[in-house]
Amino acid sequence: MAVDHRRRHWDFIPTLVRPYFVRRVALLGPESTGKSVLAEQLAERFHTTWVPEYGREYTAHMDSVLARIQPADFMAIALEHARRVDAATRTADRVLFLDTDALTTAVWSEWYLGECAPELWACVDRQMLDFSLLLEPDLPWEDDGTREFPQRRAEHFDRLRHELERRRWDYAIIRGRGEQRLAQAISAILARWPALRTVPAAGG
Repeated sequence: MAVDHRRRHWDFIPTLVRPYFVRRVALLGPESTGKSVLAEQLAERFHTTWVPEYGREYTAHMDSVLARIQPADFMAIALEHARRVDAATRTADRVLFLDTDALTTAVWSEWYLGECAPELWACVDRQMLDFSLLLEPDLPWEDDGTREFPQRRAEHFDRLRHELERRRWDYAIIRGRGEQRLAQAISAILARWPALRTVPAAGG
């Protein structure tokens, strides 16, 4: 794979145009697969920032997402998440990690409502991603008060993988626990962008 030399010369890129060169990596996966934890760990490893899942914040006031969420809510989640991603590119250092993306929101719309609006699929098509990490549901499911589909995680994983394959998006499957999961994610990113090896590990 060719080395992306723009990564090697990041310090020489004018601040105003750096967002154009930031590589966006989305972490996808079913419930309770460690997306948020891994996104934060990767941001620390590569000395950059990450974007938390806005959907969790948006639905925090709902006593039951399954009972209350509507199509307009999914659009609101996708649009605000996209806005936050764009804002985060201004402070990211070469790579930006996203806890979920518009595809995740679209699949959740299917899960909760039985359908996904064309406008939401359009958001999926518009988002600019460079790479995705698809997390296997091989971690124990944990009930945090908002998760509602413990028996459908394998099905959810297959649905996400189907869309990634259908769209021919670049992705890697991540599995394992703890340090093994983090090491696999780091290896996948460095295989995709070898120049990021110049970023020292935390404490290095």
